Amino acid sequence: MDETQNKSMETPETMNQEVTETGEGRMHTRIIIAVVVIVILALGYFFFIGERTPQTPTTAETVGLIDTKTKEPVARVNSDEIERAFYNSMVINLTSVAETQGLDITDATIQDAIKTQALTSLVNNELLLQNASADGITVDDEIVTTEYESLVTQAGGNDVLKERLAEARITPDMLRINVAEQLVVNQYLDAFLATQDLSVSDTEVSSFYDSLVSQTEEGAEVPTLADVRVQLEQQLVLQKQQAAVGSLLETLRANATIEILI
Repeated sequence: MDETQNKSMETPETMNQEVTETGEGRMHTRIIIAVVVIVILALGYFFFIGERTPQTPTTAETVGLIDTKTKEPVARVNSDEIERAFYNSMVINLTSVAETQGLDITDATIQDAIKTQALTSLVNNELLLQNASADGITVDDEIVTTEYESLVTQAGGNDVLKERLAEARITPDMLRINVAEQLVVNQYLDAFLATQDLSVSDTEVSSFYDSLVSQTEEGAEVPTLADVRVQLEQQLVLQKQQAAVGSLLETLRANATIEILI
């Protein structure tokens, strides 16, 4: 498997669908989403709380993306195994993303990309978790419970959450474990990023603005740099965060023993 961080399947074009078609609207949108999602917390609680379509798990299974009958782990990171149930859930949700973008999930190339991204995300998360634990980072049970209850509320109640978890082939206990692990990883990444230089210079902002303006259709109304400076600075910070975390993951991977078992 390619051990570099995979890019999201989501593209700026797919994220622009609800944006006004005026030239100014396109320019503002391009500036705001010029940098796509950062790699931090690729799992994101397995997207459990987001909107889902009931047929997605069946689709993922019927096209052969997952095997719910097999229980063997999908990977081993140092001495820790990654359970197939978490892999299946990740594949189901990435399949949902691909379908939303109109991709053909029966295409072998798309299927390979989904499975590779699922494995990469899970391995990266496990590496971050292991190093967070090695640094002595922990989270109180009360905090985990509070976060879990917040997810229940966001989902619309326990019954709705359980239904969505069932669609993703995940149990409430597995979700709680994931919540606890992600809170630990959050702390680890916060501490790591606090050591990085994420400052953005005026020159960087101006260059970023100029590059976006150069992509704007001729005759389109263009917002001034002053109007979008804050958004540009935020996006540049996200870029630097992404680069920093990407470098961190490369180092962690180079120093780890990673076995892909599927």
